[in-house]
Amino acid sequence: MADLPYSALLTRRIPVAARHLLPQTAGTYAWWLPSDTSEPATNPDGPSGRPLYVGAAANIAAAVTADALGLRDNPLRLGLANLMSEDIGLRPRTDAPRRPLNLGERQRLDHWISMNLLVSWSELPHPAYHDALVRALDPQLTP
Repeated sequence: MADLPYSALLTRRIPVAARHLLPQTAGTYAWWLPSDTSEPATNPDGPSGRPLYVGAAANIAAAVTADALGLRDNPLRLGLANLMSEDIGLRPRTDAPRRPLNLGERQRLDHWISMNLLVSWSELPHPAYHDALVRALDPQLTP
């Protein structure tokens, strides 16, 4: 992994509340679950934690905001809804796969994301970088 220019993506992580720091440029971003989720998300400088999702976007800030605030249902949110259903009281509907959560459940998921997940990014928009990172990290919720 050392030969890939991903040091920022692998080590510099911010809580969702600091998303104003994200660039409005193309690149790759990753969502992380810190090793200790009993405390609210902070900025751990280092490789601790588990990668949940790696995405590529034309606008990193817009994509992260959409993920965090439920502006769209995507693999990250749908995967978290299933993964965290018991922990945060969600009942994903199987008969409505494109909108499996009601408004209250989406709000609970938004809150859980903002309190528990960290995001990192790299302004490397080339698809090969994204694909290499997905292979190297094997994030749990990236299809």
